Amino acid sequence: MPASDVSLTANFELIDYQLTLSAAPEAGGTVSGAGTYNMGETVSLSATAATGYQFVSWTDAAENILSTEASFIYTMPASDVSLTANFDILTSLNDKEATKIQVWPNPFEAEILISGGTDIKQVTLVTLLGETIFKTDYSVSNIQTSQLSPGVYILKIEDNDGRISSYTLIKK
Repeated sequence: MPASDVSLTANFELIDYQLTLSAAPEAGGTVSGAGTYNMGETVSLSATAATGYQFVSWTDAAENILSTEASFIYTMPASDVSLTANFDILTSLNDKEATKIQVWPNPFEAEILISGGTDIKQVTLVTLLGETIFKTDYSVSNIQTSQLSPGVYILKIEDNDGRISSYTLIKK
């Protein structure tokens, strides 16, 4: 022990963590709010869809849906984070009516059913990150999905006139 009183000073410093944002597909829109933040800090995130696209959701690296709102408040964890704003190609109601395509059920479990649209050229099922799960160059009435993980998927159906109808579907 020292012979006299001793004064000690502890210095603490906040740890900065990186928040990285991206858009999927990249052409789908722009994002804002990326930067360096401290744990517990709230961050305003915003996604703006490009012409011909609509915002779908914010997801983390594990494809967990964090929000279906284009603008939301995110609380920074004690780690670096990458978030993705997911966009989908807009399809007008007239296009869907013209091709008379029906897709069900939503949410789905073991299969996706498709009816109508006698002039279907191509059917594609993709993840929110754009990974193709199923693709065919002809009309199908169902897609077996029991092997898929729960999450959000996009079904794109192209007709012989080049019109594309997109459906956002949820796997239970």
